[in-house]
Amino acid sequence: MNLHFFNRLNVLIASRGEIRGYSSRKIAFYTVACSAVVILLVILLFSGGGRHRPEPFDLLATLPYAEESAPLILLTTLRGEFPQYASRLFADSATISPGGASPVTALLPVFDSSDASALVVTERDNGLAMYGAFVLSGEELESFKSGNLPAGWRSCFVSPEMNLIDEDGLLQIRANNIVSPLYLEVYSEWVYIADSILDIDRIREVRSGTAEGMKKRWTVESEWGGRMFLSDGGVLSSMISEDDEYSLERKATEIEIAWRTSDDQHAGEAEWRIFGAENIIGRTFLHGLKAYDWSSEDVFIPDPLIMSLGVNLPNPGRNLSAFPGSIKYLADQLRRLKLKGSEIQTILTGPATVSLGGRTQLLWFELPGIMLDIPGRGAATFRLIDKFWSELFVGAEPKPVDGYTRGGMTDLPFTVLAAGNDEKAIIGLLASDVEQNTEVKQLLRRANNAVAWLYIDIPKLGVSLAEMPAINSILYEYEDGPVDEESARMLKDIMNKLGKVFVMWESPESGRAVWYY
Repeated sequence: MNLHFFNRLNVLIASRGEIRGYSSRKIAFYTVACSAVVILLVILLFSGGGRHRPEPFDLLATLPYAEESAPLILLTTLRGEFPQYASRLFADSATISPGGASPVTALLPVFDSSDASALVVTERDNGLAMYGAFVLSGEELESFKSGNLPAGWRSCFVSPEMNLIDEDGLLQIRANNIVSPLYLEVYSEWVYIADSILDIDRIREVRSGTAEGMKKRWTVESEWGGRMFLSDGGVLSSMISEDDEYSLERKATEIEIAWRTSDDQHAGEAEWRIFGAENIIGRTFLHGLKAYDWSSEDVFIPDPLIMSLGVNLPNPGRNLSAFPGSIKYLADQLRRLKLKGSEIQTILTGPATVSLGGRTQLLWFELPGIMLDIPGRGAATFRLIDKFWSELFVGAEPKPVDGYTRGGMTDLPFTVLAAGNDEKAIIGLLASDVEQNTEVKQLLRRANNAVAWLYIDIPKLGVSLAEMPAINSILYEYEDGPVDEESARMLKDIMNKLGKVFVMWESPESGRAVWYY
Protein backbone atom coordinates (compact mmCIF):
# COMPACT_ATOMS: atom_id res chain seq x y z
CA MET A 1 0.00 0.00 0.00
CA ASN A 2 1.23 3.49 -0.80
CA LEU A 3 2.10 6.32 1.61
CA HIS A 4 -1.01 8.29 0.61
CA PHE A 5 -3.21 5.41 1.80
CA PHE A 6 -1.27 5.20 5.10
CA ASN A 7 -1.52 8.91 5.84
CA ARG A 8 -5.25 9.11 5.12
CA LEU A 9 -6.08 6.02 7.14
CA ASN A 10 -3.88 7.00 10.09
CA VAL A 11 -5.50 10.44 10.36
CA LEU A 12 -8.99 8.99 10.07
CA ILE A 13 -8.47 6.40 12.82
CA ALA A 14 -6.67 8.76 15.19
CA SER A 15 -9.27 11.47 14.80
CA ARG A 16 -12.21 9.18 15.62
CA GLY A 17 -11.34 9.17 19.33
CA GLU A 18 -11.04 12.98 19.65
CA ILE A 19 -13.64 15.69 20.22
CA ARG A 20 -13.35 17.82 17.13
CA GLY A 21 -16.39 20.03 17.83
CA TYR A 22 -18.26 21.44 20.77
CA SER A 23 -21.89 20.77 19.84
CA SER A 24 -24.23 19.77 22.66
CA ARG A 25 -24.67 16.33 21.10
CA LYS A 26 -20.93 15.60 21.14
CA ILE A 27 -20.45 16.94 24.65
CA ALA A 28 -23.35 14.82 25.89
CA PHE A 29 -21.96 11.78 24.09
CA TYR A 30 -18.55 12.01 25.71
CA THR A 31 -20.05 12.80 29.13
CA VAL A 32 -22.19 9.67 28.94
CA ALA A 33 -19.29 7.61 27.61
CA CYS A 34 -16.95 8.69 30.44
CA SER A 35 -19.65 8.04 33.03
CA ALA A 36 -20.25 4.58 31.59
CA VAL A 37 -16.54 3.76 31.84
CA VAL A 38 -16.40 4.86 35.49
CA ILE A 39 -19.49 2.81 36.37
CA LEU A 40 -18.09 -0.25 34.57
CA LEU A 41 -14.77 -0.01 36.46
CA VAL A 42 -16.61 0.18 39.79
CA ILE A 43 -18.65 -2.89 38.90
CA LEU A 44 -15.52 -4.81 37.94
CA LEU A 45 -13.74 -3.87 41.18
CA PHE A 46 -16.64 -4.93 43.39
CA SER A 47 -17.22 -8.14 41.44
CA GLY A 48 -13.56 -9.09 41.45
CA GLY A 49 -13.56 -9.12 37.65
CA GLY A 50 -9.92 -8.09 37.37
CA ARG A 51 -10.12 -7.66 33.59
CA HIS A 52 -10.54 -4.13 32.23
CA ARG A 53 -12.60 -4.75 29.13
CA PRO A 54 -15.74 -3.16 27.67
CA GLU A 55 -19.17 -4.53 28.38
CA PRO A 56 -19.89 -6.59 25.22
CA PHE A 57 -23.61 -6.14 25.12
CA ASP A 58 -23.23 -2.38 24.59
CA LEU A 59 -21.82 -3.18 21.16
CA LEU A 60 -25.29 -4.25 20.02
CA ALA A 61 -26.50 -0.70 20.61
CA THR A 62 -24.04 0.49 17.94
CA LEU A 63 -25.52 -1.86 15.32
CA PRO A 64 -28.72 -1.25 13.32
CA TYR A 65 -31.88 -3.28 13.71
CA ALA A 66 -32.56 -6.12 11.30
CA GLU A 67 -35.67 -6.06 9.15
CA GLU A 68 -38.85 -6.66 11.12
CA SER A 69 -40.16 -10.26 11.08
CA ALA A 70 -36.98 -11.57 9.42
CA PRO A 71 -35.15 -14.63 10.82
CA LEU A 72 -32.45 -13.32 13.12
CA ILE A 73 -29.40 -14.33 15.17
CA LEU A 74 -27.85 -11.91 17.67
CA LEU A 75 -24.56 -12.96 19.25
CA THR A 76 -22.56 -11.09 21.90
CA THR A 77 -19.50 -12.47 23.68
CA LEU A 78 -16.50 -11.70 25.86
CA ARG A 79 -13.03 -13.06 25.07
CA GLY A 80 -12.97 -16.85 25.02
CA GLU A 81 -16.77 -17.16 24.96
CA PHE A 82 -17.36 -17.03 21.22
CA PRO A 83 -19.08 -20.36 20.38
CA GLN A 84 -16.28 -22.62 19.21
CA TYR A 85 -18.68 -25.13 17.65
CA ALA A 86 -20.17 -22.60 15.24
CA SER A 87 -16.84 -20.84 14.75
CA ARG A 88 -15.01 -23.97 13.65
CA LEU A 89 -17.84 -25.28 11.49
CA PHE A 90 -18.32 -21.95 9.71
CA ALA A 91 -14.62 -21.21 9.28
CA ASP A 92 -13.91 -24.67 7.92
CA SER A 93 -16.94 -24.62 5.64
CA ALA A 94 -14.75 -22.96 3.02
CA THR A 95 -13.28 -26.39 2.31
CA ILE A 96 -16.72 -27.86 1.64
CA SER A 97 -18.63 -25.03 0.01
CA PRO A 98 -17.61 -24.79 -3.66
CA GLY A 99 -17.98 -20.99 -3.54
CA GLY A 100 -15.74 -20.54 -0.51
CA ALA A 101 -16.59 -19.01 2.85
CA SER A 102 -18.90 -15.99 3.00
CA PRO A 103 -17.04 -12.78 3.87
CA VAL A 104 -17.98 -12.40 7.54
CA THR A 105 -17.74 -16.10 8.45
CA ALA A 106 -14.11 -16.07 7.37
CA LEU A 107 -13.39 -13.72 10.30
CA LEU A 108 -15.18 -15.70 13.00
CA PRO A 109 -11.90 -16.94 14.57
CA VAL A 110 -10.97 -13.26 15.11
CA PHE A 111 -14.25 -12.68 16.94
CA ASP A 112 -13.21 -15.33 19.45
CA SER A 113 -9.89 -13.63 20.23
CA SER A 114 -11.45 -10.20 20.76
CA ASP A 115 -12.14 -8.79 24.23
CA ALA A 116 -15.77 -8.20 23.22
CA SER A 117 -17.81 -8.80 20.08
CA ALA A 118 -21.32 -8.56 18.65
CA LEU A 119 -22.65 -10.23 15.49
CA VAL A 120 -25.96 -10.00 13.63
CA VAL A 121 -27.12 -12.58 11.08
CA THR A 122 -30.43 -12.05 9.28
CA GLU A 123 -32.20 -13.03 6.09
CA ARG A 124 -33.14 -10.76 3.23
CA ASP A 125 -34.67 -11.27 -0.19
CA ASN A 126 -31.22 -11.74 -1.73
CA GLY A 127 -29.97 -14.17 0.95
CA LEU A 128 -28.24 -14.02 4.32
CA ALA A 129 -26.74 -10.77 5.59
CA MET A 130 -24.13 -10.51 8.35
CA TYR A 131 -22.68 -7.52 10.15
CA GLY A 132 -20.99 -7.00 13.49
CA ALA A 133 -18.42 -5.26 15.65
CA PHE A 134 -15.63 -6.18 18.01
CA VAL A 135 -12.87 -4.59 20.07
CA LEU A 136 -9.44 -4.39 18.46
CA SER A 137 -6.29 -5.24 20.38
CA GLY A 138 -3.53 -2.62 20.52
CA GLU A 139 -1.51 -4.61 18.01
CA GLU A 140 -4.43 -4.87 15.59
CA LEU A 141 -5.13 -1.16 15.90
CA GLU A 142 -1.50 -0.33 15.13
CA SER A 143 -1.61 -2.61 12.08
CA PHE A 144 -4.61 -0.76 10.68
CA LYS A 145 -3.00 2.63 11.42
CA SER A 146 -0.02 1.42 9.40
CA GLY A 147 -2.29 0.46 6.52
CA ASN A 148 -1.75 -3.27 7.06
CA LEU A 149 -4.04 -6.19 7.70
CA PRO A 150 -3.31 -7.65 11.19
CA ALA A 151 -1.53 -11.01 11.21
CA GLY A 152 -4.46 -12.77 12.93
CA TRP A 153 -6.78 -11.48 10.22
CA ARG A 154 -4.44 -12.38 7.40
CA SER A 155 -4.47 -16.03 8.46
CA CYS A 156 -8.25 -16.13 7.88
CA PHE A 157 -7.91 -15.32 4.19
CA VAL A 158 -6.23 -16.73 1.12
CA SER A 159 -4.23 -14.06 -0.76
CA PRO A 160 -6.05 -11.08 0.84
CA GLU A 161 -5.97 -7.54 -0.55
CA MET A 162 -7.13 -4.53 1.49
CA ASN A 163 -7.98 -1.15 -0.03
CA LEU A 164 -9.40 2.15 1.20
CA ILE A 165 -12.48 2.89 -0.90
CA ASP A 166 -13.87 6.16 0.49
CA GLU A 167 -12.76 9.31 2.28
CA ASP A 168 -14.47 8.28 5.54
CA GLY A 169 -12.25 5.27 6.14
CA LEU A 170 -14.22 2.43 4.58
CA LEU A 171 -11.96 -0.54 3.82
CA GLN A 172 -12.57 -3.41 1.45
CA ILE A 173 -10.98 -6.87 1.70
CA ARG A 174 -10.91 -9.26 -1.23
CA ALA A 175 -9.53 -12.79 -0.98
CA ASN A 176 -9.62 -16.08 -2.85
CA ASN A 177 -11.60 -17.88 -0.14
CA ILE A 178 -14.54 -15.43 0.09
CA VAL A 179 -17.26 -15.15 -2.52
CA SER A 180 -17.61 -11.35 -2.28
CA PRO A 181 -15.76 -8.44 -0.68
CA LEU A 182 -15.76 -7.84 3.07
CA TYR A 183 -16.28 -4.23 4.18
CA LEU A 184 -14.92 -2.82 7.43
CA GLU A 185 -14.45 0.44 9.22
CA VAL A 186 -12.20 1.17 12.22
CA TYR A 187 -13.68 3.55 14.79
CA SER A 188 -11.68 4.34 17.93
CA GLU A 189 -10.81 0.89 19.37
CA TRP A 190 -13.62 -0.92 17.54
CA VAL A 191 -13.97 -2.36 14.08
CA TYR A 192 -17.27 -2.73 12.25
CA ILE A 193 -17.59 -5.35 9.53
CA ALA A 194 -20.31 -6.26 7.04
CA ASP A 195 -20.79 -8.17 3.83
CA SER A 196 -22.39 -5.15 2.12
CA ILE A 197 -21.79 -1.40 1.92
CA LEU A 198 -25.49 -0.96 2.72
CA ASP A 199 -24.99 -2.25 6.26
CA ILE A 200 -21.87 -0.13 6.78
CA ASP A 201 -23.98 2.91 5.84
CA ARG A 202 -26.66 1.81 8.31
CA ILE A 203 -24.02 1.41 11.04
CA ARG A 204 -22.82 4.96 10.32
CA GLU A 205 -26.40 6.23 10.66
CA VAL A 206 -26.63 4.67 14.14
CA ARG A 207 -23.32 6.25 15.12
CA SER A 208 -24.41 9.68 13.88
CA GLY A 209 -27.70 9.44 15.77
CA THR A 210 -29.93 9.51 12.68
CA ALA A 211 -30.98 5.88 13.26
CA GLU A 212 -31.64 3.88 16.41
CA GLY A 213 -29.25 1.18 17.57
CA MET A 214 -30.34 -2.27 18.60
CA LYS A 215 -31.70 -2.71 22.12
CA LYS A 216 -32.07 -6.15 23.68
CA ARG A 217 -33.22 -7.03 27.17
CA TRP A 218 -31.45 -10.24 28.20
CA THR A 219 -33.30 -12.47 30.65
CA VAL A 220 -31.02 -15.51 31.09
CA GLU A 221 -27.87 -15.48 33.29
CA SER A 222 -27.02 -11.81 32.72
CA GLU A 223 -23.47 -12.13 34.13
CA TRP A 224 -22.27 -14.92 31.83
CA GLY A 225 -19.84 -13.99 29.08
CA GLY A 226 -21.67 -15.30 26.04
CA ARG A 227 -25.24 -14.93 24.89
CA MET A 228 -27.31 -15.47 21.79
CA PHE A 229 -30.81 -14.61 20.62
CA LEU A 230 -32.44 -16.49 17.75
CA SER A 231 -35.76 -15.85 16.02
CA ASP A 232 -37.19 -17.88 13.16
CA GLY A 233 -39.33 -14.94 12.06
CA GLY A 234 -42.36 -17.20 12.00
CA VAL A 235 -40.90 -19.45 9.29
CA LEU A 236 -41.37 -22.71 11.21
CA SER A 237 -44.97 -22.01 12.17
CA SER A 238 -45.80 -21.14 8.57
CA MET A 239 -44.35 -24.45 7.37
CA ILE A 240 -46.63 -26.55 9.59
CA SER A 241 -49.71 -28.02 7.95
CA GLU A 242 -52.78 -25.80 8.00
CA ASP A 243 -54.67 -28.73 9.47
CA ASP A 244 -52.89 -28.16 12.78
CA GLU A 245 -54.60 -25.86 15.26
CA TYR A 246 -51.44 -23.91 16.04
CA SER A 247 -50.56 -22.88 12.47
CA LEU A 248 -53.42 -20.49 11.73
CA GLU A 249 -51.09 -17.50 11.63
CA ARG A 250 -47.37 -16.89 11.31
CA LYS A 251 -45.79 -16.28 14.72
CA ALA A 252 -42.11 -16.17 15.59
CA THR A 253 -40.45 -18.68 17.87
CA GLU A 254 -37.49 -17.21 19.78
CA ILE A 255 -34.65 -18.68 21.82
CA GLU A 256 -32.32 -16.91 24.24
CA ILE A 257 -29.12 -18.68 25.30
CA ALA A 258 -26.39 -17.72 27.78
CA TRP A 259 -23.18 -19.66 28.36
CA ARG A 260 -19.77 -19.67 30.00
CA THR A 261 -16.67 -21.70 29.23
CA SER A 262 -14.12 -23.23 31.59
CA ASP A 263 -10.71 -21.57 31.82
CA ASP A 264 -9.06 -24.36 29.82
CA GLN A 265 -11.78 -24.13 27.12
CA HIS A 266 -12.41 -27.90 27.46
CA ALA A 267 -15.89 -27.64 28.95
CA GLY A 268 -18.73 -25.23 29.46
CA GLU A 269 -22.36 -24.81 30.47
CA ALA A 270 -25.32 -23.02 28.99
CA GLU A 271 -28.82 -22.00 30.00
CA TRP A 272 -31.63 -21.28 27.55
CA ARG A 273 -35.24 -20.22 27.29
CA ILE A 274 -37.73 -20.57 24.43
CA PHE A 275 -40.47 -18.04 23.69
CA GLY A 276 -43.38 -19.06 21.46
CA ALA A 277 -42.73 -22.81 21.44
CA GLU A 278 -46.48 -23.37 21.11
CA ASN A 279 -46.23 -21.88 17.62
CA ILE A 280 -44.43 -24.98 16.33
CA ILE A 281 -45.45 -27.86 18.62
CA GLY A 282 -48.93 -26.76 19.71
CA ARG A 283 -50.24 -25.39 22.98
CA THR A 284 -51.98 -28.63 23.99
CA PHE A 285 -48.86 -30.75 23.57
CA LEU A 286 -46.62 -28.12 25.18
CA HIS A 287 -48.76 -27.78 28.30
CA GLY A 288 -48.99 -31.56 28.57
CA LEU A 289 -45.22 -31.96 28.92
CA LYS A 290 -44.30 -32.68 32.54
CA ALA A 291 -41.02 -33.21 34.36
CA TYR A 292 -39.88 -36.77 35.14
CA ASP A 293 -37.25 -38.27 37.43
CA TRP A 294 -34.83 -39.80 34.91
CA SER A 295 -32.21 -40.38 37.59
CA SER A 296 -34.16 -43.37 38.92
CA GLU A 297 -34.97 -44.85 35.50
CA ASP A 298 -32.95 -47.85 34.28
CA VAL A 299 -32.81 -46.72 30.65
CA PHE A 300 -31.25 -49.11 28.13
CA ILE A 301 -28.61 -47.02 26.34
CA PRO A 302 -26.33 -48.96 23.94
CA ASP A 303 -22.58 -48.51 23.71
CA PRO A 304 -20.69 -47.16 21.81
CA LEU A 305 -23.23 -44.32 21.82
CA ILE A 306 -23.59 -41.65 19.13
CA MET A 307 -26.68 -39.85 20.35
CA SER A 308 -29.67 -40.41 22.63
CA LEU A 309 -32.91 -38.54 23.30
CA GLY A 310 -35.33 -39.02 26.18
CA VAL A 311 -38.79 -37.40 26.39
CA ASN A 312 -41.62 -37.71 28.90
CA LEU A 313 -44.53 -37.83 26.45
CA PRO A 314 -47.88 -36.31 27.50
CA ASN A 315 -51.09 -38.31 27.29
CA PRO A 316 -52.38 -37.78 23.74
CA GLY A 317 -55.91 -38.89 24.53
CA ARG A 318 -57.97 -40.22 21.65
CA ASN A 319 -57.77 -37.03 19.56
CA LEU A 320 -54.27 -36.37 18.19
CA SER A 321 -55.20 -33.31 16.10
CA ALA A 322 -53.43 -30.93 18.50
CA PHE A 323 -50.22 -32.96 18.65
CA PRO A 324 -47.09 -32.71 16.45
CA GLY A 325 -46.89 -34.73 13.25
CA SER A 326 -44.23 -37.07 14.68
CA ILE A 327 -46.66 -38.28 17.38
CA LYS A 328 -49.39 -38.79 14.79
CA TYR A 329 -46.98 -40.81 12.67
CA LEU A 330 -46.14 -43.08 15.62
CA ALA A 331 -49.85 -43.56 16.32
CA ASP A 332 -50.44 -44.54 12.68
CA GLN A 333 -47.64 -47.12 12.83
CA LEU A 334 -49.09 -48.60 16.01
CA ARG A 335 -52.53 -48.84 14.37
CA ARG A 336 -50.95 -50.85 11.56
CA LEU A 337 -49.82 -53.33 14.18
CA LYS A 338 -53.55 -53.75 15.00
CA LEU A 339 -53.23 -52.39 18.51
CA LYS A 340 -56.32 -51.00 20.24
CA GLY A 341 -56.83 -47.29 20.74
CA SER A 342 -56.42 -47.59 24.51
CA GLU A 343 -53.17 -49.54 24.03
CA ILE A 344 -51.82 -46.92 21.64
CA GLN A 345 -52.70 -44.20 24.16
CA THR A 346 -50.83 -46.08 26.91
CA ILE A 347 -47.75 -46.67 24.76
CA LEU A 348 -47.57 -43.01 23.70
CA THR A 349 -47.79 -41.73 27.29
CA GLY A 350 -44.80 -41.48 29.61
CA PRO A 351 -41.00 -41.63 29.33
CA ALA A 352 -39.44 -42.88 26.09
CA THR A 353 -35.81 -42.95 24.98
CA VAL A 354 -34.44 -43.43 21.47
CA SER A 355 -30.70 -44.04 20.99
CA LEU A 356 -28.34 -44.32 18.05
CA GLY A 357 -25.47 -46.57 19.07
CA GLY A 358 -24.36 -50.11 19.68
CA ARG A 359 -24.24 -52.10 16.48
CA THR A 360 -26.40 -53.96 14.00
CA GLN A 361 -25.60 -56.07 10.95
CA LEU A 362 -26.80 -55.17 7.44
CA LEU A 363 -25.50 -57.72 4.93
CA TRP A 364 -21.73 -57.61 5.52
CA PHE A 365 -21.81 -54.10 7.01
CA GLU A 366 -21.68 -53.54 10.75
CA LEU A 367 -23.54 -50.30 11.43
CA PRO A 368 -24.64 -48.27 14.46
CA GLY A 369 -27.87 -49.64 15.86
CA ILE A 370 -31.02 -47.78 16.89
CA MET A 371 -32.93 -48.54 20.07
CA LEU A 372 -36.30 -47.47 21.55
CA ASP A 373 -36.82 -47.91 25.31
CA ILE A 374 -40.35 -47.44 26.72
CA PRO A 375 -40.79 -48.31 30.41
CA GLY A 376 -43.86 -48.61 32.61
CA ARG A 377 -46.53 -49.45 30.01
CA GLY A 378 -47.88 -52.54 31.78
CA ALA A 379 -49.85 -55.08 29.73
CA ALA A 380 -49.59 -52.85 26.64
CA THR A 381 -45.89 -53.74 26.58
CA PHE A 382 -46.59 -57.42 25.88
CA ARG A 383 -49.22 -56.62 23.26
CA LEU A 384 -46.75 -54.34 21.49
CA ILE A 385 -44.01 -56.97 21.42
CA ASP A 386 -46.37 -59.73 20.28
CA LYS A 387 -47.82 -57.62 17.49
CA PHE A 388 -44.37 -56.43 16.41
CA TRP A 389 -43.27 -59.97 15.61
CA SER A 390 -46.60 -61.33 14.32
CA GLU A 391 -47.39 -58.39 12.01
CA LEU A 392 -43.94 -57.25 10.81
CA PHE A 393 -41.94 -60.50 10.82
CA VAL A 394 -44.43 -63.24 10.02
CA GLY A 395 -42.92 -66.68 10.61
CA ALA A 396 -39.87 -65.37 12.45
CA GLU A 397 -38.88 -67.19 15.62
CA PRO A 398 -37.02 -64.67 17.77
CA LYS A 399 -34.35 -66.02 20.09
CA PRO A 400 -34.84 -65.17 23.80
CA VAL A 401 -32.97 -62.21 25.29
CA ASP A 402 -31.66 -62.37 28.86
CA GLY A 403 -33.80 -60.42 31.30
CA TYR A 404 -36.88 -60.29 29.05
CA THR A 405 -39.84 -62.67 29.09
CA ARG A 406 -41.47 -61.69 25.80
CA GLY A 407 -40.12 -61.49 22.24
CA GLY A 408 -36.42 -61.66 21.48
CA MET A 409 -34.08 -61.07 18.54
CA THR A 410 -33.26 -62.39 15.07
CA ASP A 411 -30.24 -61.98 12.78
CA LEU A 412 -31.93 -62.25 9.37
CA PRO A 413 -32.21 -60.31 7.15
CA PHE A 414 -30.66 -57.90 9.62
CA THR A 415 -30.25 -57.75 13.38
CA VAL A 416 -33.64 -56.95 14.94
CA LEU A 417 -34.43 -56.81 18.66
CA ALA A 418 -37.90 -56.53 20.20
CA ALA A 419 -38.32 -57.77 23.75
CA GLY A 420 -40.32 -56.93 26.85
CA ASN A 421 -40.86 -57.74 30.50
CA ASP A 422 -43.07 -56.44 33.30
CA GLU A 423 -41.08 -53.18 33.46
CA LYS A 424 -40.31 -52.14 29.90
CA ALA A 425 -40.11 -52.84 26.17
CA ILE A 426 -37.03 -52.41 23.98
CA ILE A 427 -37.30 -52.34 20.19
CA GLY A 428 -34.70 -51.64 17.55
CA LEU A 429 -32.08 -52.68 15.06
CA LEU A 430 -29.52 -53.82 17.58
CA ALA A 431 -27.46 -56.86 18.50
CA SER A 432 -28.58 -58.35 21.82
CA ASP A 433 -25.07 -58.61 23.28
CA VAL A 434 -24.13 -54.91 23.14
CA GLU A 435 -22.83 -53.24 26.28
CA GLN A 436 -24.72 -50.43 28.00
CA ASN A 437 -23.33 -46.89 28.07
CA THR A 438 -22.34 -45.75 31.57
CA GLU A 439 -21.39 -42.15 30.71
CA VAL A 440 -24.94 -41.04 29.95
CA LYS A 441 -26.27 -42.92 32.96
CA GLN A 442 -23.96 -40.75 35.08
CA LEU A 443 -25.27 -37.60 33.36
CA LEU A 444 -28.86 -38.71 33.96
CA ARG A 445 -28.26 -38.67 37.70
CA ARG A 446 -28.64 -34.88 37.51
CA ALA A 447 -31.84 -35.18 35.44
CA ASN A 448 -34.06 -35.83 38.45
CA ASN A 449 -36.64 -33.31 37.28
CA ALA A 450 -36.54 -32.98 33.50
CA VAL A 451 -39.09 -32.99 30.71
CA ALA A 452 -36.51 -34.24 28.21
CA TRP A 453 -32.77 -34.65 27.60
CA LEU A 454 -30.41 -35.06 24.65
CA TYR A 455 -26.85 -36.42 24.36
CA ILE A 456 -24.66 -36.17 21.24
CA ASP A 457 -21.10 -37.40 20.73
CA ILE A 458 -20.29 -35.17 17.76
CA PRO A 459 -17.00 -36.86 16.66
CA LYS A 460 -18.73 -40.27 16.60
CA LEU A 461 -21.62 -38.80 14.64
CA GLY A 462 -19.10 -37.55 12.09
CA VAL A 463 -17.55 -41.02 11.78
CA SER A 464 -21.00 -42.54 11.25
CA LEU A 465 -21.88 -40.03 8.54
CA ALA A 466 -18.57 -40.69 6.80
CA GLU A 467 -19.61 -44.33 6.40
CA MET A 468 -22.75 -43.41 4.45
CA PRO A 469 -21.18 -43.45 0.94
CA ALA A 470 -20.34 -47.14 1.33
CA ILE A 471 -23.96 -47.88 2.23
CA ASN A 472 -25.15 -45.75 -0.68
CA SER A 473 -23.21 -47.93 -3.09
CA ILE A 474 -25.41 -50.84 -2.01
CA LEU A 475 -28.74 -49.10 -1.55
CA TYR A 476 -28.45 -47.13 -4.79
CA GLU A 477 -27.11 -50.02 -6.85
CA TYR A 478 -23.65 -48.47 -7.21
CA GLU A 479 -25.04 -45.17 -8.47
CA ASP A 480 -24.38 -41.86 -6.79
CA GLY A 481 -26.40 -41.58 -3.58
CA PRO A 482 -27.34 -38.45 -1.62
CA VAL A 483 -23.97 -38.34 0.22
CA ASP A 484 -20.71 -38.19 -1.74
CA GLU A 485 -17.51 -39.58 -0.26
CA GLU A 486 -15.46 -36.37 -0.31
CA SER A 487 -18.11 -34.26 1.45
CA ALA A 488 -18.62 -36.99 4.05
CA ARG A 489 -14.88 -37.12 4.74
CA MET A 490 -14.59 -33.34 5.13
CA LEU A 491 -17.63 -33.25 7.41
CA LYS A 492 -16.06 -35.98 9.53
CA ASP A 493 -12.81 -33.98 9.84
CA ILE A 494 -14.74 -30.90 10.99
CA MET A 495 -16.91 -32.76 13.50
CA ASN A 496 -13.87 -34.56 14.90
CA LYS A 497 -12.70 -31.20 16.29
CA LEU A 498 -15.81 -30.90 18.42
CA GLY A 499 -16.86 -32.64 21.63
CA LYS A 500 -19.90 -34.01 23.45
CA VAL A 501 -23.12 -32.21 24.40
CA PHE A 502 -25.72 -33.02 27.06
CA VAL A 503 -28.91 -30.92 27.01
CA MET A 504 -31.63 -31.06 29.66
CA TRP A 505 -35.12 -29.53 29.39
CA GLU A 506 -36.04 -28.52 32.94
CA SER A 507 -39.40 -27.30 31.65
CA PRO A 508 -40.98 -27.35 28.19
CA GLU A 509 -39.54 -23.87 27.55
CA SER A 510 -36.24 -23.73 29.42
CA GLY A 511 -33.25 -25.81 30.37
CA ARG A 512 -29.51 -26.25 30.71
CA ALA A 513 -26.71 -27.84 28.73
CA VAL A 514 -23.09 -28.89 29.27
CA TRP A 515 -20.41 -29.60 26.68
CA TYR A 516 -17.01 -31.17 27.11
CA TYR A 517 -14.16 -32.83 25.19
